[in-house]
Amino acid sequence: MNIFQRSAQQLCILAGCFLGVAIILAISMAAGRGRISTVALLLAGSVFSTLINELGQLVQYYVSTYGDETTASAINTLIGGSYIGETFAWSELLLMAAPILVCSIVIFALAGKINIIVFGEAEARAMGINVTRYRNALIVLCTILSAVVLAFCGTVSMVGFLVPHFARYLVGPDFKKLVPASAFLGGITTLLVYDVCYMTAQLSRFNMYTGVVCSILSAFFIIFYRRNRHADWS
Repeated sequence: MNIFQRSAQQLCILAGCFLGVAIILAISMAAGRGRISTVALLLAGSVFSTLINELGQLVQYYVSTYGDETTASAINTLIGGSYIGETFAWSELLLMAAPILVCSIVIFALAGKINIIVFGEAEARAMGINVTRYRNALIVLCTILSAVVLAFCGTVSMVGFLVPHFARYLVGPDFKKLVPASAFLGGITTLLVYDVCYMTAQLSRFNMYTGVVCSILSAFFIIFYRRNRHADWS
């Protein structure tokens, strides 16, 4: 099999992620009467994500109950990821690393524009920033990053929520520092959870352990974060 045949599942997941984002954008634009509302975008994303997760669990339950072992294993692998215990060729690693590296560099290059957009669309436009162009670019870049990680690693819950808030607490709100700090701390967090799973012989449940550990840490950190000094969630 060539690289595209071996990566057919990952490519399908990538296409599915773009389809999901397109649906969310369409819902947001419909709610904002032709304009993308940040609040509508967040709400549509949350509702759509919850719906897809519930449908995935329903399919997983049905297949585990009524299907054969091979199909159930395939569904569990599709939902939970399969990189634990897998041996990837260099071409497959390149297929994963190349878009992540390119998108990360572009997002870091746009960090200064993001710092301005965070103050509000009206202020950004007054300073000559094309908010629509940069927002669309960021949506595409973040979709590619999320889709590639999801396709190869499966769902790793709460890392994307916990790590940026903790990085913001450490380095401040400047995205020129926040973007690399989030990437660095995200890798460290995932490796620490991996080590815990390795020491407890639970590598097969790595994705589940990551979600549980990061959810608990997120709850305690957000309470501490809000109570002590920070009140904004930009």
